Amino acid sequence: MEVLFFIIALGLVASFLALFLKSSQMPILAVLVSLVAGVGILLKIIPSIAQVFGEISGVAQSTGLKMDYVPLILKVVAVSYIGEFAQELCKDAGESGIAKKVELGVKIIIMLLALPLLKAILQTVLELLK
Repeated sequence: MEVLFFIIALGLVASFLALFLKSSQMPILAVLVSLVAGVGILLKIIPSIAQVFGEISGVAQSTGLKMDYVPLILKVVAVSYIGEFAQELCKDAGESGIAKKVELGVKIIIMLLALPLLKAILQTVLELLK
């Protein structure tokens, strides 16, 4: 719960500060406040992220899922969260065009990361159909 209250407090304080800075004709500082708050939140939730990844690995082991795919799945999740964070920073800076390009780039990287998993699924399906 402590992490939750920290995230909420930091988010609210940073939002109000950024809003104030935008209205006082200092939008670059508002973006900087947004960036610092985002990094602060990310740093605070790293232990929680590690715990989630550990739980996912535990579930994969208990279900017999091939362990080669767990790091791949975790990479895809990490890339999607990092990409979303970067995209939102671009939007906060007023650069929605760049945000869309970041989103496209992240989607392509996710597809590249997921190709081995897709290949394994297709091979399994083909073996079942034989």
